[in-house]
Amino acid sequence: MDKIHLAQFAEATAHNDPDTAFKHVSEHIVLHSPIFDDAFIGKAEVRRVIQAVKSIVDATARTGIAEGDDRVVVFNTITLGGVSAETAELIQVDADGLIDRITVMWRPLRALLEGQGRLAGLLGRDR
Repeated sequence: MDKIHLAQFAEATAHNDPDTAFKHVSEHIVLHSPIFDDAFIGKAEVRRVIQAVKSIVDATARTGIAEGDDRVVVFNTITLGGVSAETAELIQVDADGLIDRITVMWRPLRALLEGQGRLAGLLGRDR
């Protein structure tokens, strides 16, 4: 698997550069959130969600990465509202190497609920 799109997406996201980051994303990307039942679909919608999440997170530290043939799992510790969470983002790519699926997991439940409380209003979804 060519991981150039993954690397450039990660770098641009870390530098808060969504215009560059989303050049490396499929038009049909799907984002599965740990907070909402329905997936977010499409480049514009996923970009909106990622920017909303970044706006509520106070601090992020990458704690690890695991790579497979067509996917990467990125592990982080985040802090929001004084609550720390461990996260895992399963990022998959299509045949062209563009990111086409992101599945996010958070723990513990307290952090998930804090995130849900902050994001529901920003994204226009029910808590």
